[in-house]
Amino acid sequence: MYDYHFYSTDNSYYPVQNAMSIKTEKEYEKIREYAVLAEKSLTGLDEKDRSVYETLIEKYDPENSNIVFRVKDAKGSVIVQNDPDYDINDSCFFRSKDFNADIDENTMISGTIFLYVRENPTANDSYSLALKMIDFARSIKYAIFVVLFVLVCAACFLLGILMFSIGKTEEERKYFNVLQKIPFDLMSLAVFLLIGVAVILILLTSAADIKDKSIVLWNTVVLVVEFCVSFVLLIYCVSLAMRIKEGHIFENTLIAKALNKIKKKKTHGKEAKLRVPYIGKALIAIGAIMTGDLGTIFYFVYKYKTSETDVLSEFNFLYFAFMQLACLFILGAVFFLIVFNLNSIRESGKKIASGDFDNVVDSHIMFGDFRAINDDLISIKDEMIKALEEKGKSQELRNELITNISHDIKTPLTSIVNYADIIGSGKCGDEEISAYSDIIKKQSGRLKDLLRGLVDVSRISTGNVEVNLEKTNLCLFVMQTVDEFSLKFEEKKLEAETLFSSDEVYINADGSKLWRIFENIFGNVCKYAKPETKVTIEIKEEGSKAVLSVRNICETPITVPAEELLLRFKQNDSSRHSEGHGLGLSISKSFTELQGGEFGIGVDGDEFETELKFNII
Repeated sequence: MYDYHFYSTDNSYYPVQNAMSIKTEKEYEKIREYAVLAEKSLTGLDEKDRSVYETLIEKYDPENSNIVFRVKDAKGSVIVQNDPDYDINDSCFFRSKDFNADIDENTMISGTIFLYVRENPTANDSYSLALKMIDFARSIKYAIFVVLFVLVCAACFLLGILMFSIGKTEEERKYFNVLQKIPFDLMSLAVFLLIGVAVILILLTSAADIKDKSIVLWNTVVLVVEFCVSFVLLIYCVSLAMRIKEGHIFENTLIAKALNKIKKKKTHGKEAKLRVPYIGKALIAIGAIMTGDLGTIFYFVYKYKTSETDVLSEFNFLYFAFMQLACLFILGAVFFLIVFNLNSIRESGKKIASGDFDNVVDSHIMFGDFRAINDDLISIKDEMIKALEEKGKSQELRNELITNISHDIKTPLTSIVNYADIIGSGKCGDEEISAYSDIIKKQSGRLKDLLRGLVDVSRISTGNVEVNLEKTNLCLFVMQTVDEFSLKFEEKKLEAETLFSSDEVYINADGSKLWRIFENIFGNVCKYAKPETKVTIEIKEEGSKAVLSVRNICETPITVPAEELLLRFKQNDSSRHSEGHGLGLSISKSFTELQGGEFGIGVDGDEFETELKFNII
């Protein structure tokens, strides 16, 4: 509004003249073309020229345009006009311009174009809108200062509230953590450089003819630049408030760090190096480049302002400087982002190395390969946490294993020693000796089974197990095993039911390992099955797999999850008063997998199921 002279003494004249002078600049060429086509129409127009001529007639019709023109030749005779009855005293703007034009190869016209803008618009065109906007601007030219003052006061008040209240919660401080690590003097330098760049951009667009020819574009550029500067200043003020509250404004500057290094060097006599953080180095590099570039641009602007000529075409460097500055900003932003991401990855690595797994930098603030690298670091962190958890779990299992082995060895050994002492005392009768001998025999067998299980577990753990696979009829093998356990089934009053889909189902198996598997499975059935119940043994074919399942009803409900029963020394009876030692299922699973099979168990209340799968050959 100041550039358009709204605040001059004659503000009713100059704003309109300035606005219309710029707005009518493009009309002269159209009017010249109108005059040429009007002259050609006297002898005839081709189809293309007639279309253009009719468009121009419609455009400058008094009902469609507030532009009035009269084109006169050198003698003052009117060549063409769009409103013969118009009174030129009713115009708010007038300007004339000489012209020359060729009608054809042999004919040329020359004269003057007189252009007027109606003071009282008759058409709804851009000139009518411009005059209305000028009237509106004139009516608010003083009120706008009051509004500006109120807005500035409100902005300062809100900024003060924000600076006072920011950083009270841990969440807020976490968001500004990265900013707080930037040395304050470097941040201040970067902000002042940004303001300088903004001023240069506005000066460049003002010095060029962008402002005069396209006031909307110029205002848009200024608006975008001001928004960016305001946003950066807001972040700067918030960071300043955080530093004041934490009391490290001066301490977190390169100058303070340099002085401390010098002080330490004088005190201890040692060489001290000033370490600048990655972000600080980036800001220094970008600041140096931008300072040099801004100095060059200022020099050329100075030359342009102090030159005798005012022809912009002789100073194309302005356009080059504008583009160069835009590219510099983009490159600077990219360079800063790269260094910021590298610094974030470095921080993640340091935290992982120090065991701080909870505060690793989030990948969402990164981009491209940096995000991928940080994701890999986070994966390593997760694996390390998992490994530590597994280590703790393994240690817990090892302690439990030692406890269980001690208990399982101590119980039968104590019985053997006690009853052996009783027999050795000579105070027992033949019947008591026989009973005590049976107990010793039973506990010895239990101890023998435990030791054999421990040997198997040891071999499995070390991988020292030989497997000799041979073609085996699974159905026949299971029937033989059932026959071996028939007496034990009868003692427990268990009824064995076999359901085979075929009499011959062949698999690759090691006979001795397969016998151990079934020995453990059927042994568990004899120990834990409810008396006078049915034991179902089923073999069926599912595609290329032979599936063997053994189902029985347990004497006591199973309270331990199925997956835990596969762990070594894990039993349903946590007091370990049962006959088993908790190795059978674990050994069976390992032997099944060594022969290329799959081993699984299922628990449904008091029903227990063991399932084995082998490849059919």
